[in-house]
Amino acid sequence: MSNKELYDRFGVTAEQLDTWADEYESADWSHMRFGEVINGRPKISDKPLDSITVKVPRSRTVAMKRM
Repeated sequence: MSNKELYDRFGVTAEQLDTWADEYESADWSHMRFGEVINGRPKISDKPLDSITVKVPRSRTVAMKRM
């Protein structure tokens, strides 16, 4: 893949990729900043959540799946 194709497709050049690879392969992560690791999906509310089951006519379910 040419530099132009790389840049057009991914927004980077071969030189940038080589630089990033050199940094990664050096195993020196001292200049990197990492955020807090959060396990699981993000919360949708700070309040307690309830699970509910709702029955609807099959025709509505089919219509919703088409959306």
